[in-house]
Amino acid sequence: MTASLGPASRLQIPKFTGVTNMRAIEELKKERQALVEEQGELELKIPELKEAFERIRPVVHSNKGPDPEVSKAKRLAMDAFTAAESRIRSIDGELSRLDKDIAHAQQLADCEKNIAQAREDERSAASQAEALTISLGHVTASLSGLLEMLEHEAQAAQQGEQQAGQAIAKATASGDAKAEKAAQTAMDSALDVTRKAAEKARSKQAVISGLEAEAEDLRARIDAARKAEKVAKESALKNVQISLRAQWDELAGEMAEIGAELLKVGSGLGQIHGAGMNKLHVPIFAPNSRPLTDLSLRDYSRSAQ
Repeated sequence: MTASLGPASRLQIPKFTGVTNMRAIEELKKERQALVEEQGELELKIPELKEAFERIRPVVHSNKGPDPEVSKAKRLAMDAFTAAESRIRSIDGELSRLDKDIAHAQQLADCEKNIAQAREDERSAASQAEALTISLGHVTASLSGLLEMLEHEAQAAQQGEQQAGQAIAKATASGDAKAEKAAQTAMDSALDVTRKAAEKARSKQAVISGLEAEAEDLRARIDAARKAEKVAKESALKNVQISLRAQWDELAGEMAEIGAELLKVGSGLGQIHGAGMNKLHVPIFAPNSRPLTDLSLRDYSRSAQ
């Protein structure tokens, strides 16, 4: 039987299977309900017990002192009252312990399901991020191509204007009227190209704004998908950790049984440090448990007798 070392004696560690842990949860819940009912009954009795205690008045005989029977009755009534109050407080502690045990058992029962779901969520988020990244690539490529085209057309128009201006200046300097006329025609053509390039840039501004907004939205969705992937991965790892800790605790419970036998054998051989176990320290992850040490092994050994 696997066990962990609790505050006073050993505690059962539920094996890492959903069925076993669901059974453990049901047993723990029944135990908890019984304690709640007991506490409720005691709380109802408290006023009656207090009244019974206060109702008993000491009787003093002039020649014999206090009546022993009355004093005994009052003491018994006081003991009953304080015992009830003490039990109510102790039940609070037991309920807190049980709540931790129930939560732990529920974690173990849900662990495999949670791991599978987290890994599925991780794959889904990664796939979504990949698909969105591809879409972002299409959008940014389209936006980049459009901006480059408009920039190229604007530069070409500006270059045409500069060349026509230089031709006009040369023709004017040389006094060649025919050349000047041809240069002016080139300038008019360059200005028309510039105008058309500017109109095209204005007409494409709505497309550019739409592509930029789409790219920003895709980046936000990619970021959200990556975060969801990270959260799912961490969830899977946390549940794997719960699984491994539960398996560790099971093996520690088996070690406790062997260790208790070693202590008995060491004691029989007169080994005061329990067969070299005085430096033993094995952590236990289950709630309401303490580490596996030579002292806790001795407690375990005594409780198992």
